Amino acid sequence: IPSFSWGGTQGFKLYHLNKVYKVAEAVMKRRDCVLDETEKNILAYLHQNTVVRK
Repeated sequence: IPSFSWGGTQGFKLYHLNKVYKVAEAVMKRRDCVLDETEKNILAYLHQNTVVRK
């Protein structure tokens, strides 16, 4: 499964960065944490450098 992808047997789609942020914010909120700019920058860097583009 490629990094930052979503799907299954029908194939995979790119998981866009804004969706990554929304999911991270929701997960962190359940843990009483806040997604800050540093963490967003890390996610953006990883997204930009690991996503397989077609």
